[in-house]
Amino acid sequence: MPSHALLLLLALAATLSGQSPLSVCDVFQRLDELHGKRITLKARYRAGEEIANLYDPTCPGPALVDGVKRAAAIHVMTQLGEAENKRTRPLFTDALDEGKAIELTVEGEFRSQQPGSVIRNPDGTERWARIFGHLGTYPAELQITRIIQFNAFKDPNDHAWWGPSRELDRQLAAAKDICTVFHNLPYWHGKTVAIRGRYRYSPERAGLYGTDCPELPAAIDIEPALPPAERAKLNAVVEKTKQDGSAIDAILLGQFTTAPRPKLRVTQVLRFQSVADIFHPADMSRK
Repeated sequence: MPSHALLLLLALAATLSGQSPLSVCDVFQRLDELHGKRITLKARYRAGEEIANLYDPTCPGPALVDGVKRAAAIHVMTQLGEAENKRTRPLFTDALDEGKAIELTVEGEFRSQQPGSVIRNPDGTERWARIFGHLGTYPAELQITRIIQFNAFKDPNDHAWWGPSRELDRQLAAAKDICTVFHNLPYWHGKTVAIRGRYRYSPERAGLYGTDCPELPAAIDIEPALPPAERAKLNAVVEKTKQDGSAIDAILLGQFTTAPRPKLRVTQVLRFQSVADIFHPADMSRK
């Protein structure tokens, strides 16, 4: 083989072995192709109550996956060695406490299909569901086994943490799931509490209900006591869900009473966001 041809092959091999990391945008274009494979990914990391995901602020969202709008992010889990975990944990803690954005280059096992959960397509064919993370919000998951690069920096447009203040973080962390409240209604009567649940609305009334406690009729009426601007924000989210068929996850703070039926007089909205939900296609919040 001519020497120049050998050098070309060696250069090509070196290029392939040192391929640039994928982006979240790349991954969303190749969900089935990458399923079950080991990949290297460069992305922003976001953490908060019940969430940990990788995303790219340049990717359009929500993403259209299988004809349904889904969160434009990848759920993450970690399977790091003890030494690696000990080395990186303080980096994440310090960055989040300081409100910094986090950019990672990681390696791990990628999944975009959930064996055991079958979805029927409109044409009658079946496929594995793409349900990962809290409430099945994400269409894919990466199990991180190696952190190649960690970078933390200030970015006013990045929300690496759910709350803009430590007080909000504390309130979010203290929020009670509606199922927890319904297991001991007398205890919560008359208390000011943040309750987490699925938001339901109709022309007659609004409320929260639970999706994880089918043994209980977990439903709470909502009595808004909010400034007009806050009410307008909520109405905007509600209108969005009517258009894209999504559901609404909410954490609402207020005074809880049980008579004549459970009710929360809402004085502050801690979280109110639309989410894709393939578990409950007959979700009342869409009616």
